[in-house]
Amino acid sequence: MAAAVAAQPKELGRNQMKDAIWNHEFRTYQGKPDFLYQNMMMCRDKSWLAVSRQRLSREEQIAACLHDLQPGVWLQKESGDFSIELEDWSSHHLYEYSFVEGSFEEKLQKLHELLAEGKEAYIGTIHPLLPFSARYYPALNTAHYQQPNHIFVILGEENGRYIYFDTSSIHSAGYVPYPRNPELGWIEQSEVDAVLRQMFQLAYVEWHDENRSRLKEYGHELLAAYAAGYRQEQALKYENEEERLYRGRRAIQLLMTCLSAPELDLSAPDTEYDFIEQGDILNWKLTDLATRRKVMAEWLGEESPQLKKLMEASGVAWERLSTLVLYRRQRRKYGNDARYARLLSEIMSLEDKIYIFLTK
Repeated sequence: MAAAVAAQPKELGRNQMKDAIWNHEFRTYQGKPDFLYQNMMMCRDKSWLAVSRQRLSREEQIAACLHDLQPGVWLQKESGDFSIELEDWSSHHLYEYSFVEGSFEEKLQKLHELLAEGKEAYIGTIHPLLPFSARYYPALNTAHYQQPNHIFVILGEENGRYIYFDTSSIHSAGYVPYPRNPELGWIEQSEVDAVLRQMFQLAYVEWHDENRSRLKEYGHELLAAYAAGYRQEQALKYENEEERLYRGRRAIQLLMTCLSAPELDLSAPDTEYDFIEQGDILNWKLTDLATRRKVMAEWLGEESPQLKKLMEASGVAWERLSTLVLYRRQRRKYGNDARYARLLSEIMSLEDKIYIFLTK
C-alpha cells in the first residue's frame, strides 16, 4: 500500500460522531418503522434516504423518494427471455453523486479523507464478498464482474474498524452492531479493504439545496411523463438487434404473455446478479413497481383523492403479483398458473384508469 495511505487520518471528533452517528435513526422515523425506508427497494436509494434524511423535511423526503412509474420489460427476441426494467433514479437535481476515479490506493486515501471530514462515503462493490452480507460467499467467481452489484455507506472509523450502514445485513450472521447504535455495523477495516481490492466504486454526495423548491413540481413531472408514455406501442430503444425494451401498457401485455407460458422456469441464476435466482429478482422488481405507487400515493395526499386511491390499488395489485412469484418459487414450479394473467389483467385495468385520469 502506498505510504500516503498508511497514515490514518484523525477519527471524527466526539461531537461530530454523536451528531452524525450515535443518535440518528436510520430505519425508523419517530420511533416507528419508516414508511419511506420500507418502500425504497434499491440499496443506493435506501442508503441515501437513511443517511441524508435529517437534512430534509418530511414533505421534501417524500418528494425526493419518488421514482419513475412506467413499467418496462426487456425481451430477447430469439430466446424469449425477459426481465423487468426499472428507471433507477429519476433526476430532481437535489443532489448528485461525485465518483472518485483512480487506483485502489488513491480511492482508499480519499475514503479516509472523507471520513476525517465527517462525510459519508458510498461504496459500490460485490455483495457476497462482504463478511456482513446475508449472502456471504467468499468463493464467488468474480472474474466476469465489470461493475458493483451493491452499495453501502461507510460513516466513520474507530479503533481500526469501519462504522457502516448497510440495508440488508442487520439480520445476517456476520453482522456486528456498532456499540453506540445497533442500527450501524462495525467491521475490521482490513476485512472490507480486501473486498475493495477486487471491486471498489467510491462516491460522495454533493447537494444542490437551491433546488429544494423544485421538489414541489417533481411529482407532477413524473405523472406527466407516465401519461405521455403509457400508450406507446413500439419498443422505445434497442440495446442490440436481439434485445428490445417495451414500456407502459405494452410492457404489461408482454409480461402477461411471458408469465403465462406453461414452460416458465425462473430457477436459473440471474444474468445480472448471478448469485440470485431469476425468480428472486423478478419478485424484487415487481415489489419495486408496487412501492413506487405507494410513495406516489403518499405524495398526492389530499391533492387528488381519486388518483391516490387508484395508485394505492395498483400498488396492492403489483404487490400481489410479486407475492405470487415468491409463492411459486418456494414450490420450485413457476409455470401453469392462471393467476398471473388474472392479476395482470387487474393491474392493466387499474393502470388504464390512472392513464385516463391523467389525460382527462
